[in-house]
Amino acid sequence: MSQTTRRRIVKWIIFAALAIPGVLRGTSYRDLFSWSRVKPPAGFIADGPALAGRMETIKTAEEFRAMLSEQDCLLFVDVDWSLEAALSRRRLEDFIRVWNQQNHSRAVVVFRVDLTNGEGHIWNEVVAWLKKQNLHMWETGGVGPAFWLRRGKIFDLTRSAATVTVPELLAKTSHLAGAIAAPARFPLTLVDAVRVLNAELLGQNASSVKFILNERAVVFFPATQQHRDVKTHELSYEDDYRGNAVAGLITPGRVEIRFHQAFSDERIRTIWSRLLAEPELATSAFGTLYYQGRQLQ
Repeated sequence: MSQTTRRRIVKWIIFAALAIPGVLRGTSYRDLFSWSRVKPPAGFIADGPALAGRMETIKTAEEFRAMLSEQDCLLFVDVDWSLEAALSRRRLEDFIRVWNQQNHSRAVVVFRVDLTNGEGHIWNEVVAWLKKQNLHMWETGGVGPAFWLRRGKIFDLTRSAATVTVPELLAKTSHLAGAIAAPARFPLTLVDAVRVLNAELLGQNASSVKFILNERAVVFFPATQQHRDVKTHELSYEDDYRGNAVAGLITPGRVEIRFHQAFSDERIRTIWSRLLAEPELATSAFGTLYYQGRQLQ
């Protein structure tokens, strides 16, 4: 059996596995196979320089590295053999169209990498970049993942854009970036990516400070207070994992975050990285990060 034949067999096995969610959602077998090797609509994906309100395909490893170093952007990882990826591509089309209708002065650009072949320079670049983000290609590839990036670091992600509604994509983009803008046309800054409350407590030489935290905000408070008693409109920590935030404790040389079943290690790392980038905490010296008693950083 030739290497090419083996690759085709592997692709179809993966395709069948990834297509199961679509079938379970009611996609017919005829629709399923009509999506195989679906090509993006003509004129939608820009082959040249980034165009406002469109999707730009990255064709070289150099373009990918340039995007990571220069752009605050949304990155879509595409393949042409997956139903879920094709559905994700269509969902992002709808997102871009609606965003442009609602934001006439702030155009959106979604960058796209095509990893259909599973090899090559761009594939190697993406795999290496994901590894730096503590992700593996098999955790994210093949189902149309989208990443919200700032200078190459992941601020948020969805493992399949097809599973997220257009209103959810609009809200996520608005919250994280205010706009995902075309290069050199609409300078992008992430404002209030994480709202920081009571940061002054960190400079008062207290032996310990408590906090509750999620992607939207963090609030610090004295260690004499209970986590469940502190509330903001973005944050609520409750017993039995009923809240939308995690509870933490800062002591000299250590940051300890309690387990929450809705927060994976990856999610905690991403939130904490975003938090450390906030100007209010630029001079704060945090210790080693622990989650569930395990060191994360």
